[in-house]
Amino acid sequence: MSSLEATPHKPTIPFHAREILGTRLRALRDAKGLRLEDVRDQTGASIGELSELERGQVEDPRLAVLLALRELYEAPSLESFFGEVAVAYPTEGISALPKKPKRERTGKV
Repeated sequence: MSSLEATPHKPTIPFHAREILGTRLRALRDAKGLRLEDVRDQTGASIGELSELERGQVEDPRLAVLLALRELYEAPSLESFFGEVAVAYPTEGISALPKKPKRERTGKV
């Protein structure tokens, strides 16, 4: 790539916005009575990624994950749901992660 070519923009979310997002995500998950495993099963995101999002540790969350969470928590728009975080992400033509099939639990510990 030459110095004249543009590099793809990779948004970085400010710390205060990550904290707000994480707090909001955790509160919504708790209000629905969901575990991280439930959110994983319904969004396709990994437990590690979800946990880091809730703790405000992800500087550049994947848009597909944000969209899947917005859908799960039934928010009308990305902007109303994620506020300042949404400004960094153009959403036209992008859909959420494909949902993974639910895993059956064996009951074994």
